[in-house]
Amino acid sequence: MIFIIEGIVLCALFTLMVYIMSRNPIKTLYNYPPKIQERVMSLDEYKDQVPTQKNKVVAKVGASLLFVVILALILRFINGYTTFLQAFGYGFLLWTIVNAYDAIVLDIIWFCHDPQFVFKGTEDMVDEYHNYWFHIKGFFIGEGLAIVVCALAGVVVSLMPYDGIEQTANVPDTVEVQEAIIEEDSEEEIGMILQIDGKEIPVTWEDNASVDALRELAADGLEIQMSMYGGFEQVGSIGQSIARDDKQTTTSAGDIVLYSGNQIVVFYGSNSWAYTRLGKINLSEEELTELLGNGDVTLKLAQ
Repeated sequence: MIFIIEGIVLCALFTLMVYIMSRNPIKTLYNYPPKIQERVMSLDEYKDQVPTQKNKVVAKVGASLLFVVILALILRFINGYTTFLQAFGYGFLLWTIVNAYDAIVLDIIWFCHDPQFVFKGTEDMVDEYHNYWFHIKGFFIGEGLAIVVCALAGVVVSLMPYDGIEQTANVPDTVEVQEAIIEEDSEEEIGMILQIDGKEIPVTWEDNASVDALRELAADGLEIQMSMYGGFEQVGSIGQSIARDDKQTTTSAGDIVLYSGNQIVVFYGSNSWAYTRLGKINLSEEELTELLGNGDVTLKLAQ
């Protein structure tokens, strides 16, 4: 679902950009078929307005670098990706969606048939304005550029800090044993049972006001319809707001958090956002992916 939303948003933004640029078509002359470019450059009316090749290169490089930054931020902080391959693959799919939309909808359907894109003095070049093959070739050139841009975005994502990687590094065995004992005691004290699709799940709950409020709701039985989101989490509404203490958090598989004070999020991947921690599911990442990564689930809390 998030992929569809992101694709629609990016296509809408690209359409807005094209619309703004269409108000002064001379700035996009190099996006026209070559014969139209030649005709426009030969007309006295446009001689002082035609962008130089240097301006063309600077504009394309600048736009590409800006897209690298925007794409990397989307992939890291909205989609929660942390590796080069994840970011590159997803980014390339997004680029392809926008690139295909540009070639088919904006170029072939809109540009080729809208008089506002026709330069004065080129009205007789109907066949060139209807040169669909020029735009199809442009699609494939765009896919080649996507490899470079998405690879750079993947590198940027992989270099961004990821706190979750080092959370358990170099912890002595004796400390791990002590923490496990504390977690078991905490689970018994909280006295709240979690079920996902009818299966009881082992959880270590946090000791905070949010969990206390959740435990009170669970006394009468609390059922939450969860939905997959972003390829790394399941999220569902509690139905009301409870106490919260949001902090910027990088989650990992198994984390249960409170989002916006009224939604429970269960992770089988990772994301960075402001959450209130509720607990941790004591299952492996593979078990969590099998449990949560194959469709929407029903979550139940009880005493």
